[in-house]
Amino acid sequence: RALPADLAELARRLPALLDRLDELPQVLPHGDASPQNLLQPSAEPRTLVAVDIAFQGPVAVGFDLGQLLVGAVHAGELPAAALAHLDALLVPAHLQGLRGAGLQVAEDDVRTGYRASLLARSGFTSLPLERLREPLSDVLVEHLADRVALTRWIADAALEL
Repeated sequence: RALPADLAELARRLPALLDRLDELPQVLPHGDASPQNLLQPSAEPRTLVAVDIAFQGPVAVGFDLGQLLVGAVHAGELPAAALAHLDALLVPAHLQGLRGAGLQVAEDDVRTGYRASLLARSGFTSLPLERLREPLSDVLVEHLADRVALTRWIADAALEL
């Protein structure tokens, strides 16, 4: 029941969060790093190939983690209930990769970049309001419930910033 008020509060905070993103270390992103755009060739299972690169300018460190996390939920391939578990793994693994590439950044900067970017990119658009005019069905109810859970998770993550 608190989701509309929480989204309104986050909308009020969004300009300051966007300013904070500009202050964080900047990196070149993939831009649409959903799991569907990161391919693993069967002949080279230790290789990852990024496709459908969307952005070419610098963004706050952690930006790509949001789409990596929620892309499979948007595609209906992962329930929103799995987000908390994956979220706990995401920042430490990303930090390990950044450090392996020689980039030293603070964990808080990665988490802030990831969650503030996720809010700006998906927090206000994850509810498929256009589907509310469709005839009610079990599939639609399940989809809407999962998207409410996704939006609730994004809002909770952003409220921690």
